[in-house]
Amino acid sequence: MKKIIVISITILSAVGCYYFLYYLPHEIQIKNQSAETRKLAKFDIDIQKACSEASEKLYLREGNSHKVGNDYECHHNKKLNKCFMVISNMDMSGGATTIGKTLVDVYSHQAIGDYTWHNPGDKKYWEITPTWSVQGEYGEGEDGWVEAIRKFMEG
Repeated sequence: MKKIIVISITILSAVGCYYFLYYLPHEIQIKNQSAETRKLAKFDIDIQKACSEASEKLYLREGNSHKVGNDYECHHNKKLNKCFMVISNMDMSGGATTIGKTLVDVYSHQAIGDYTWHNPGDKKYWEITPTWSVQGEYGEGEDGWVEAIRKFMEG
């Protein structure tokens, strides 16, 4: 009978130690992290919302409109702590088609890069290679443009 009591006390002591030394502090840490995570998530959403609103205002202020072929995409880059947008415009006049894109730092209103695809109308679309420039780097092709703006539009 004494053995059973000693074993029971030992088990209860082990459970109590586990609860007070590991489980309880771990639960408190999780609750604190959850509150901090919620606060950071709300802050992140607020920053993204501000970036989106500022992009829309700049887009419209510059005389752009949301018609077919014209639009923008914005992104708040956490690493650079900046808001960027790519404005896309398409013009079809006189039998020619031009697609232009501009990468813009929204808050400074500075153009960072440009992309142009122009077909005078006498070629197939795949016969025309777009040209682009981003911060003094020049290239050709859609893939090069996407890669060049990735450091601004991701992260």
